[in-house]
Amino acid sequence: MKLRIHLYFWIMALSLIAAGANASDLEVSDISLSAPKWGNQTVYFKLSNTGEDYKFVTAMAAVHYTSGKYISSRFSKKSYQIEPLSAAKTALPVIIPAGYGGAVVEITLYDVIDTLDQVFESQKFFQKSLPLEFKIPEILIKEVGDEISIPKFVKDNEFFDNYFARAMMYLIGRGKSVKEIAEICGTDSAFVRSTLTNYQTEGYVKAEGTEYKLNFMTVAPEDIKKIAPYIEETVSELFEVVSGNLPAYDSCLSAMIADGRLSADKNDALDMGTVLYHKYPVVMGLFLWDLLGREFVNGGKPFNIFENSDPCMARMGDMMYMATNSGDFVGDTYYYHIYMPKEEMFYCGMGEHNFKCPQNYQDKSRRKQREDWGFDGSRPDLIFIFNADKVREPLSLLLDGTPVLADKLSERMDDIFAGEEYDQFKRGAKYWCWDIVVTKLMRQLEAEKLIKMEDNGIYRFQKIDL
Repeated sequence: MKLRIHLYFWIMALSLIAAGANASDLEVSDISLSAPKWGNQTVYFKLSNTGEDYKFVTAMAAVHYTSGKYISSRFSKKSYQIEPLSAAKTALPVIIPAGYGGAVVEITLYDVIDTLDQVFESQKFFQKSLPLEFKIPEILIKEVGDEISIPKFVKDNEFFDNYFARAMMYLIGRGKSVKEIAEICGTDSAFVRSTLTNYQTEGYVKAEGTEYKLNFMTVAPEDIKKIAPYIEETVSELFEVVSGNLPAYDSCLSAMIADGRLSADKNDALDMGTVLYHKYPVVMGLFLWDLLGREFVNGGKPFNIFENSDPCMARMGDMMYMATNSGDFVGDTYYYHIYMPKEEMFYCGMGEHNFKCPQNYQDKSRRKQREDWGFDGSRPDLIFIFNADKVREPLSLLLDGTPVLADKLSERMDDIFAGEEYDQFKRGAKYWCWDIVVTKLMRQLEAEKLIKMEDNGIYRFQKIDL
């Protein structure tokens, strides 16, 4: 068996060496880009085989922005067979994401043994970069601003990883026509309309005659300016109440240990209450999100921001929002609940999440091509298993005096945002607002050394009924 394995690797190594040696039989010339424009384009080139053997070539295109605020990228791949002593005009499809700043289309060709095999650096025989530049129109900055906030999972989605897409959605929300959006964004109406067709398929917009309407909430600068003082007031009041409640929480834990209701061993995996020792996850997860947050955002009902989606598609459903020029009023936490017949859990975190999405995930998913997302193993969740009855008393002490503050902020939002859009997409606005509250409060509690982030700030809570 060992002999077979060694022979296999020797054959593969020799094949790769041979491929590299024969790469001189391949020549590339007349390379060009169909048009220096956004969207589906084509790289054309002439591929010549001067040798007497059939050659197999894999071409890869990596398009990415080298400057500008949004560094979006797209990847494509195609393979070719070239007959001996022949030349062929070839075409490689590329997608240039709509954005502003400097960009580059990087073409790399590999001399491969089999077009289905993985490519290796040693097989590379040609590489060329085609630079591009897309200047942002001054009218666009004036009309929209340079900051458009969206939920953290959506910002990595190829539908929203570029400034044009976010600006287009915002302008739709402001009642602009396709023609007006094209003029403001420095493109043509056909491109705007074709882009909106894709967004309509994904459920982000709906067509009403020749006009388009958003299927999610946009938070305008004037509304942010109105609600901002009340968010700050709520954070300040919550800080005073929660910091005042923490000593009672600590005393409750001591009493539970004394009467045997809680293990004195913080690492006792069999005790469904030891999560209480982990104050940062408890405050952010069990208290601010799973108790107060659920009530504020969704009337107390659990919610899953990935319902009918996943972390890489991240459509967000009713929790989708967009906010412009929000300054310091940008949240950095997340929460979502998952319920299964024999299992109930929720996730929450502060900062970057730990999902890993494959290249071109959204495009492949739309074409029904199997593609799996995963987790970053270097940044694992910190997992807590708990029983609701065991944590109820300490949590009630944290909760004391806080629901009235959340209710007051909710009423302020209802007054400021009142209107048809808010009535329809209220949950997205509430998720945006509460994320900011949790972010600001957690940072203040940590700054005052009342709590301290544990591990990566990524937590999973699994509820067990005894």
